[in-house]
Amino acid sequence: MLDLAGPLGPSSGTPADPPGPEARTPTKPGASTRLGTSARLGTSTRPGTAAGIADAAREAISADHPAAGALLSLAELLAVSPYQLSRAFTREVGVSLTHYRNRVRVGRALDQLEDGATSLAELAADLGFADQAHLTRTIRRHTGHTPTALRRLLASPEGP
Repeated sequence: MLDLAGPLGPSSGTPADPPGPEARTPTKPGASTRLGTSARLGTSTRPGTAAGIADAAREAISADHPAAGALLSLAELLAVSPYQLSRAFTREVGVSLTHYRNRVRVGRALDQLEDGATSLAELAADLGFADQAHLTRTIRRHTGHTPTALRRLLASPEGP
């Protein structure tokens, strides 16, 4: 597998990796869809703080929550203003919300390419990209390679 670890932005002192699958919080029928409290998020930070907002946003993106696809819907989900979400996220994580969300989507794309996904158009649609060209541009921006080149790299046997 390709190693894409490392800082996500020039001002980032630490990598901003999304939480693993164990951090996902299942939604119960009839439960509120807002993620505004740390109790529902399983985080130790205080809700309403920049760290709490950023953690909640990272968790929603990691869990692929439907509202995590756009700033306005994610801000509404977290019960904060879009401005507050954008500023808090960038301050705490070191990269913009869009950059982080795209990085997570690129990781999912790489997983699917490694698993043998053949249609880039279907992959783009499944991951919420506008079209195949948007997927290709974003993957190239984050990895330095096109999806087709990455597919070849992932398929090649790893030798000494």
